[in-house]
Amino acid sequence: MTAVGGMWLVRRLVASVAIIVAVVTFVFILIHAAPGKPCAGQPGEAADPVVCEQLIRQFALD
Repeated sequence: MTAVGGMWLVRRLVASVAIIVAVVTFVFILIHAAPGKPCAGQPGEAADPVVCEQLIRQFALD
């Protein structure tokens, strides 16, 4: 591998890591900025308030 090829690879790896960190941060902020309860839109048994509170506690969303 030449020096130019090695530098290209390093730049690509650094850019890839930066993009992954940016996407993870954006999704984290987006999820925590969403209004309402996380299980409010779930049909079936998750609509039960007791189950909803259990899910919130289980996934540490409180």
